[in-house]
Amino acid sequence: MAYIVDASVALKWLVVEENAAQAVSLLQSGSDLFAPRLIIDEVANALWKKCRRQYLRPSEALERIRLLPRYFKGLLDMSDVDVALGLAIEIDHPVYDCFYLQAARDRGLPLITADQSLSRKASSIPAITVYDLSRWTP
Repeated sequence: MAYIVDASVALKWLVVEENAAQAVSLLQSGSDLFAPRLIIDEVANALWKKCRRQYLRPSEALERIRLLPRYFKGLLDMSDVDVALGLAIEIDHPVYDCFYLQAARDRGLPLITADQSLSRKASSIPAITVYDLSRWTP
């Protein structure tokens, strides 16, 4: 099986958070995982926040972000901002999350997210399947 995953899932591979076990299970499932290149930036930003809150040391954050690309079969170039913006307007959700929806729709793959708001809002888009990480099973 193949999936698009978003930063809310990928972060759980690098730090312990709620539903981290499900995220690790996905990582270990043997599925082909894809994401827009934006995922690196988003996860790096989340790790920076963890450093600010003194949850992680800077050296740990740097080590962990270097691991992220190897978890993916492919990082996708998503340059059509018009499509992502259109999806954002349609479901009233931030554009950067809609790049994941665009990738899922363009490639015909389900998206797995831990973002319940995104999961709920995306359910109104007919050509996209979105799984909530807390309910996903291999």
